[in-house]
Amino acid sequence: MSDPEGGPGHPKKSPGLIAVGIAIVLTGLMILVPSGLCTVVFGMASIGSVIQSGQWGGLLFVIGIGIIPVVVGAITTWAGIQILRGK
Repeated sequence: MSDPEGGPGHPKKSPGLIAVGIAIVLTGLMILVPSGLCTVVFGMASIGSVIQSGQWGGLLFVIGIGIIPVVVGAITTWAGIQILRGK
């Protein structure tokens, strides 16, 4: 039976690298979740405004400003997962 954690094909990861990966994933999630929820809530309110008045300015503002922290959080989370996977 082969050892999935060790051996020549799968060297063990150092505890420090695992800790860094977990910290990066958690940081990314702490950015992604609140900013994503905020963008969705304000986006839904802006869609209601578009339906009622036909003005797109608020929705474009929410998407333009809200997408930046969502993308940063998603990239940070992805990077942490890649570190944990060893890629």
